[in-house]
Amino acid sequence: MTGDPHAWELMAASWNVYRKDKEMILFSLLEWVLILSSFGLFMIAIYSIMGGRAGILAGAGDKFQSNLFYFGIKPFVALFLWMLAANAAIYFSTAAIVGCVITRFIGEDPTLETGFRMAFKRLPALLGWAAVVTGLRFLLGLLGRTRIEKIVADVSNIAFNLLSFFAVPVIIIEGKPPLKALARSAELLRETWGKQLVGQISFGAIFGVLMLPGVGLLFTPGWMFKTCGVAYLILAQALYDTLTTVFQTALYVYARYKKTPEGFDEELLRAAVHSKTV
Repeated sequence: MTGDPHAWELMAASWNVYRKDKEMILFSLLEWVLILSSFGLFMIAIYSIMGGRAGILAGAGDKFQSNLFYFGIKPFVALFLWMLAANAAIYFSTAAIVGCVITRFIGEDPTLETGFRMAFKRLPALLGWAAVVTGLRFLLGLLGRTRIEKIVADVSNIAFNLLSFFAVPVIIIEGKPPLKALARSAELLRETWGKQLVGQISFGAIFGVLMLPGVGLLFTPGWMFKTCGVAYLILAQALYDTLTTVFQTALYVYARYKKTPEGFDEELLRAAVHSKTV
């Protein structure tokens, strides 16, 4: 079903690590609070740029669709700032979870304070990384006006996601700045077969199935069911984000140190990483 026979075992191993420090999910929930809050500000900005209710009634949306620069660059500035805020929230949350997981792997008991402390310690680098990712994805997002451009943008996104897989663990654990973290992530990738991406895709497939009840609630009549559906989806996504970060950190430790982190089986990680040196 997932394309990876080890997906359930990898998820179970990640869950076993997560359940020792379940408070880690709060970082992912905080991430979604920040993303949704910043999206609200973005929508308010767009509403204002389009002239408020009067502008929308006058067909501002249709004018914008027919001419993307009808309102100048203001909508794009607002979009870029929202993307930057969202990515900053994502990488801060990921960094805090990585900090907790690596603390668990060295035999200590992490707390929320542990995650916050380690993330804030690398905050300048995390913000720089968020700016790099936002700039790249914003530029790629401007492509897609033709079929060829869309293919180029999609391939570039996939390649960047693969090369940057270990970037946040590198920033947190090795303390490297953004571009050096990207280079280090690519170096670790070259030392492995890059199968870790397959594992993450498999996680996504599993959680895609698990999210179906929440999607079903969204289409159920009544605001209470819809509210429960939204809450379910946010919680499921937060759990997915947390478990994939645990998985990502475990792979980083194994790829860099050739040591099996606590809670994971060496043969399982061999199957997920296929290190060229093993």
